[in-house]
Amino acid sequence: MIETKTERIWLEDGIMRCVNKTSESHGIEDAIENVLAADKISNGSSYLMIADIRKVKRVSLEARKYYTSKANKNVIACVFLVSSPVSSIIGRVFLGINRPSFPVWLTRTEDEAIKWLKKQERLV
Repeated sequence: MIETKTERIWLEDGIMRCVNKTSESHGIEDAIENVLAADKISNGSSYLMIADIRKVKRVSLEARKYYTSKANKNVIACVFLVSSPVSSIIGRVFLGINRPSFPVWLTRTEDEAIKWLKKQERLV
């Protein structure tokens, strides 16, 4: 496990787990640090990811763009765990504007996240 300023990141059962800590803001420097940490844990290999963003209050536009860019080249597919239907709607709008280079889904439960990721893994 690697703990950054804004996340705890580890690999479990073939899935990269990124759990955001409670913070007021999440900037580009945090995004870069988190992506590098995940890549270090994976030894540069591709991985499925669950990003638990339920405690995030604000992520800068630059950080959001970075997370959905080619900088996250090792991500096969990602599920964002969100806290409410409103969060899900906001997330879908953002993802519609900033299309990531990998499949993304939003849900409120980890069980649904794992099922979806396993389906994506079979498609690769």
